[in-house]
Amino acid sequence: MFFVLKRAFAPKALLLLLPLTALMASCERENTKKLDASAESARMESETEAVLEGIDAATLRGGSGAPCAWGTVFPMCASVDSSDVTFPDTTVLVFDPACTGLDGRSREGTIRIILSGPMDVVGSVRTVLFEGFGKGSYHTTGSVMTTYTGTDGSGNPIYNRSVDMDWDVPSGDFNRVFNGTITWLEGWNTAACLDNVWEVDGSSTITTPWGEMLRTITSPLRIDRPCGYITEGTVSIEGPYGDRVLDYGEGGCDDEATLTLPSGTVYTLDLDNFSWRRR
Repeated sequence: MFFVLKRAFAPKALLLLLPLTALMASCERENTKKLDASAESARMESETEAVLEGIDAATLRGGSGAPCAWGTVFPMCASVDSSDVTFPDTTVLVFDPACTGLDGRSREGTIRIILSGPMDVVGSVRTVLFEGFGKGSYHTTGSVMTTYTGTDGSGNPIYNRSVDMDWDVPSGDFNRVFNGTITWLEGWNTAACLDNVWEVDGSSTITTPWGEMLRTITSPLRIDRPCGYITEGTVSIEGPYGDRVLDYGEGGCDDEATLTLPSGTVYTLDLDNFSWRRR
């Protein structure tokens, strides 16, 4: 009798489990979306700054610090074509798919850089245009405009920066619009080219396949050229899946950031390998 009852109830038990299994699968997909949206935005931020720091060193330095040669901030495999005119001055960088940068990352595509005037003169604007630029399955097309506005009370150069970039990534199409300020803390007027340190402040709107996110830098992001990564700073993220916090650390040099979800669950993001893991 027990055997018969067990067999009779088994299909019903399975039927009860099916909705639970579907619910668990749905929750897992939602969690993945939460991570994808936040992680992709962090990767876009990290990759954009990694490239811009080299362009900054070659075009924004002033005082007694001459602009760095392109070969000191980008690999020799990137071709450089400069207009060699006074102003506006245009430089085109072309990376072939096998071009590996000084940071060990391979990139491809084209970057156009246009200077309206000397970038240590207030009001001068540098426009950077990305054309199918990226690595692997991550590519971007868009613009970054940087305007010199003067110095702060400590004599550090300050720039306004606006970013509008479309990203084609494995999880879908993204658009990142950023407006903020860049403060050059170290290396602006030194002879060395690899000692530059910046701070970034501001906010961005990210349009994702799952909705719109607002990212606000709550503690300035410190970009350390000797390290090659964002070494500290925090970002608050508001979006369709609740508020999250992205933390780049407190000054250590590594390719990781942490993402805290509304539930309190913390994930570690690997900004080089485009992966994440639960802590």
